[in-house]
Amino acid sequence: MKRQAKLGRLVTGEPRRGPRPRRPVWPWLALAGVGAALVTLGWISGWLPAQFVPRQLIIRGCCLSDAEAIATALEASGVENYWQLWRQAHAEAPVDLPWVEHISTRPLPSRTLLVTVTERLPLLAVAACGQRYWLCDDGQLVKAETSDPAPDALTSIASRPRLRLPDDPGAGPLKDAELLLGIAANCETALPEKIATIELNRQGEVTLYDRGGLEVRLGSGDYHTKIAALPKALRICEANRASLRYLDATDPRVFYQKWNHTISSKTASAEDPSGKPGA
Repeated sequence: MKRQAKLGRLVTGEPRRGPRPRRPVWPWLALAGVGAALVTLGWISGWLPAQFVPRQLIIRGCCLSDAEAIATALEASGVENYWQLWRQAHAEAPVDLPWVEHISTRPLPSRTLLVTVTERLPLLAVAACGQRYWLCDDGQLVKAETSDPAPDALTSIASRPRLRLPDDPGAGPLKDAELLLGIAANCETALPEKIATIELNRQGEVTLYDRGGLEVRLGSGDYHTKIAALPKALRICEANRASLRYLDATDPRVFYQKWNHTISSKTASAEDPSGKPGA
């Protein structure tokens, strides 16, 4: 088609089109030079760097931590830019802010920086060798003496079982946190507000104590089945509670009542819910 159009112009005598005139480059060069000069002048005067320094911090998510402590941890003195504050926020959480799990930042218009704090949620109280801790949802232990949460955050914890450990693990990640939180959740489901203490010994065996002080030995393993059978077993034990030393629930097939004297009797379990006495 192009060849035919070219031949048509030659036959009709149509003048041949020349190359398009090039646009001058100097206006763009002049504009770039003016822009570079303005940027240099703004940088030297300090106006341009100041545009990257937030004038206001908005801190959200602080329920257990102090907002001023968060600002101090970010080292926000009014001269740090967005990048410096972002880098400080993503550094390791300070030791004096044990409830802080993560800090994120996001710039907003009008030179404002939004700081979002993600905190650990205390779930259970822990006692170990005279030391007190809070076990949080991420499996971390937070020392209680120096960082007690606000009273409203402890309302739900007061009705939950208290953990008792044989050795002091210290603040930080707890080895059996997932197991212990699962046992506490099973107790809250089957026996809400009736279990006072969950005790773990050095052999890994678990013992429960209800609000009246009755000892229930779960042993190790199959905790869900054992705890699910406890409501009926504890109802059967209620009549002779004063003479009962402890309830042996180490075997999920049958539970045994251990008395203060030598007689032992069988009570309800997951597979034997009748609760009839046995030898």
